[in-house]
Amino acid sequence: MKTASKSGSTAAKPAKATSAKAVKVTKVALSSTPAAKSVGKSKKAPTARAVVRPARPKQVFPHSDEEDDDDDVPSDGMDDEEAHSDKSAEEHDSDRMDQEEEEEEDDDDDEEPAPLEPAKRKRRTIELSSSDPVLVSRPNKKSKTPLAKPAASDQFTTPKANRVHQASSGTGTEQTFTPYNNHGNPRDPSKPLLTKQSPQTQSIVKRAAHQYRALVVTKTPFVPDPDRNTAASKVFMAAAQDLDAMTRILRFEADEVYQDHVIKMIKRADSQVRGEVVSAARDIVGSSYGLGPGFGSQGENKAYVELLVTDLNFVFRIFEVENVNGQLRPKEGRSGPYRHPIFATLVQQEFFNSHEAMATAGPTTALFNPMPLVVIAFAATAVQCALKDWATGVRVKSSSDFSHDEWAPVFDLHLKQLEHFRDQQPEKINAWTRKLWKDCWSTTRQSLAAAAPAQPSMLTAAEMDDFGDVDDL
Repeated sequence: MKTASKSGSTAAKPAKATSAKAVKVTKVALSSTPAAKSVGKSKKAPTARAVVRPARPKQVFPHSDEEDDDDDVPSDGMDDEEAHSDKSAEEHDSDRMDQEEEEEEDDDDDEEPAPLEPAKRKRRTIELSSSDPVLVSRPNKKSKTPLAKPAASDQFTTPKANRVHQASSGTGTEQTFTPYNNHGNPRDPSKPLLTKQSPQTQSIVKRAAHQYRALVVTKTPFVPDPDRNTAASKVFMAAAQDLDAMTRILRFEADEVYQDHVIKMIKRADSQVRGEVVSAARDIVGSSYGLGPGFGSQGENKAYVELLVTDLNFVFRIFEVENVNGQLRPKEGRSGPYRHPIFATLVQQEFFNSHEAMATAGPTTALFNPMPLVVIAFAATAVQCALKDWATGVRVKSSSDFSHDEWAPVFDLHLKQLEHFRDQQPEKINAWTRKLWKDCWSTTRQSLAAAAPAQPSMLTAAEMDDFGDVDDL
């Protein structure tokens, strides 16, 4: 009788599999023992570690009586062919299981150890410190950096007001003003720029500077330095009140930096207006006094200029000279002091017909009628400064900048002469100054517009009375 068991194996031969499931059970049972692995290829027994394959769930098969009764089946009841076929099938199944176990070991070597109990795969989660839901949006690739907030109190924005308590007319009302943000001049911090100020401050300073220039021209062209700050402060306060800018008055009184900048921007108008007047005088002085090419040689022009500035001869309407033995000498009988045509021309050009038009527009118009003696003295001082350019007989701009220190004494001299003249002839001086204003006004566009004759009508009286085609008349 032939035996079906292999040498070295103590397990009984299982019953012949009747289905694929039975073969699978045999495979699992054999692969769980080291002895079964040694049946096929001689291979080193794997280490004892559990391999859990989540993709392959555990299969449970129903209990079979045939498996329990395998030991009761007598082996001598088989014939040789049947035993040989069972042995071949068993060897084939053993070889196939060994091959599958080798593949499983190769896969297991690449996998990380897993827990003994199979677990479901969980999605990755992020735990937050707060239980509140968080909504996260995808960031834009081309995200723009938000613009920074503009600086406070510039020409476009106004910061939160600082409250300054001040009683108004005894009612206890509260006034506020915004803090001043110092926008300095990048080239010279000591010279504030008007364009760097807020729109309201710009409006006040422009109005104040216009009034300050008019006061300089009609009252004191060469203002002493200690008085400049006082004059600038007064015109600023007046301009702010005219524009109903009480908050700027409060800031002016409370903020020393703001006050200093405002005063600097206003009081530099006096040097500007002096520069404009003397520049205009330099342009017309040559033709007004017969200097330049075609009027004589360089030597003759030089001698004539020396005579003009001597004894204030240039201020007279009529001043004649004669050549005696090659030398120019003044003739007797000069007349018309301070009535030379250049004065009226200069005053009209700078104060009546200029872009500022301080003598014809705004609240400063009344300052020029009648023409103040200060304005005439100012024009005479500018003409005398312009004559210095011709001191060599040809026009060469002098180094004089029409400053206070150099020309304030000259202005005082001319003003004293005019005041003495007025004291001697008050009525005639009054008539003359009114005529001077009228002459300057007569050529302005305002005067020409008012004096324009009415356009004659192109319609006759009969034509204007013809309404025959209009009913109900």
